[in-house]
Amino acid sequence: MTLSPRPIAAGACVILVLTVVAYAPSYQNGFVWDDDDYVTSNTTLRDVDGLRRIWLEPGAVPQYYPLTHTTFWIEWQLWGDRATGYHIINALLHAANAILVWRLLRRLKLPGAGAFVAGAIFAVHPMMVESVAWITERKNVLSGLLFLLSLHVYLRYHVVRTRRAYFWALGLFVAALLSKTATATLPAVVLVILWWKHGRIQRRDVAPLLPFFAAAIGLGLNTVWMEQHVVGAVGDRFAMSFAERLLVAGRVPWSYLYTLLWPGELIFIYPRWSIDTGSPVQWLFPAASLGLLVALAMTRRRGLLAAALIFGGMLFPAMGFFNVYPMRFSYVADHFCYLPAIAIIGLVATALARVRVAAVIVVAICAVLTFQQTRVYRGQEALWRHTVDHNPTAAIARVNYGIALSQAGRYDAAVEQLSKGYELEPTNPEVLNGLGSAYRKLGRDGQAQQMYEQALAKFPRYAIVRVNLAFLHYERNRDDPQVREHIQQALRDKHPNRYPEAHFLMALVLAHEGADAAAVKQYEQALVIREDYVDAHYELGLALARLKQYDRAAVHLHRTLELKPDHTRAKRFLNLLERPPSP
Repeated sequence: MTLSPRPIAAGACVILVLTVVAYAPSYQNGFVWDDDDYVTSNTTLRDVDGLRRIWLEPGAVPQYYPLTHTTFWIEWQLWGDRATGYHIINALLHAANAILVWRLLRRLKLPGAGAFVAGAIFAVHPMMVESVAWITERKNVLSGLLFLLSLHVYLRYHVVRTRRAYFWALGLFVAALLSKTATATLPAVVLVILWWKHGRIQRRDVAPLLPFFAAAIGLGLNTVWMEQHVVGAVGDRFAMSFAERLLVAGRVPWSYLYTLLWPGELIFIYPRWSIDTGSPVQWLFPAASLGLLVALAMTRRRGLLAAALIFGGMLFPAMGFFNVYPMRFSYVADHFCYLPAIAIIGLVATALARVRVAAVIVVAICAVLTFQQTRVYRGQEALWRHTVDHNPTAAIARVNYGIALSQAGRYDAAVEQLSKGYELEPTNPEVLNGLGSAYRKLGRDGQAQQMYEQALAKFPRYAIVRVNLAFLHYERNRDDPQVREHIQQALRDKHPNRYPEAHFLMALVLAHEGADAAAVKQYEQALVIREDYVDAHYELGLALARLKQYDRAAVHLHRTLELKPDHTRAKRFLNLLERPPSP
């Protein structure tokens, strides 16, 4: 039976309201972890040429997901570095996805109540929080929307067989890939669905999907290359044998299944379990996965087998067979399960729909858990404190928590966290850099230099370490030739626009040498990357004044005081600039 537009609209409104309320705390959240690479320090968002670079210059942004970065570009023009707008858009995209999940499962003939319950659970399941409350994961919610739309249209095409429906489905799928290539599994999902509904797959079912597979493979391979050569998914932690990768792949689905069914303790970075190919116990996980598929096939319960195949198949890109950067810290992350979760949620919801009260209770509990979980993402310090509390062995969490504490001026506490990170991973360059910076804030320059030099010995192209070491030398002796050497090397990094400090320090060096015109350009470049860089505004004001560009100098000194009202030197100098000449 087909629902009339009025019940559909009412159901969509219910799911929308559920989502908006459950994610209400996130609208006040800030930016976390790599949101700077994607938004706040992403120079491609600043002007029209940046839009060209997003689409045509691989490496201009961390990953080649140009459609995702285009949405960030549009939003930057609307609300700049104010996080609220990005959070609201993520929540609305997620609500749209939940509505599409409901309508998709309804199209696949799940009982009406079961399909709606699935949409509601997907909307408020706490495991989805990472994809919604973390701005960087716009790629997840946006690609999810396009994936679900493409799937809807393709299933319609399978019935009506019109060219228009086919090309709409293909276009939406390519758009999904350009948002995040984890959606590459769509053509395989279509084949599983067709087998589930019809009991067989014919040649006429496969042929139209060949362009889909071609697009998926092409853009998927591009992502694999980018992960290794741009994002940094290389090194000892990724050097696994095929047998070790099989062990990871065998355990990953069970980990996600457990978390989906019992989302009691969600962590931004889960413990990274050790892999031992000589352990019979560890081989039980892939054996259990294979055994389950065989058992489901023997029972001839196509629906259950289809759900298992879709769940495992959609997880395949993040199972460990390909290097993805988060595997450096953990083999699992909630955002990898965003779309695969639909298969399991659909099964659970079908069972719950038989007892309406149970369904309402589950949705309510999920909504409360989601409301609470969104608070974890309210800022850097909150996120990393929660991660350290629940995964104390995560060195990267210790580092980032220490950096957040350092930025808050709590240097002794920062050193404590960073030292624990050092104990866990004494050769991790991020640990060494963070600890060095905390030592520097405490005036322990010798220990800071030691940490920076150890980090460079491990990773010579770690640009921010060179910037920090250059600052250390500059503070000791402005004429030290190592200052210019380190800063120039940092600016030759693959992504120099990620480091406003590099341009700022180069400007200081140039200004010290009397090259104020050249220094101005470097100060301006630093401000393009980080508009609220107080010291850059102040020093730029001084340099412009020395060049007798007093009006421009006053603009930057005023901006300095807007950002830091108690900046006494800026006040004093601005008063001198604005004091009328003596008669």
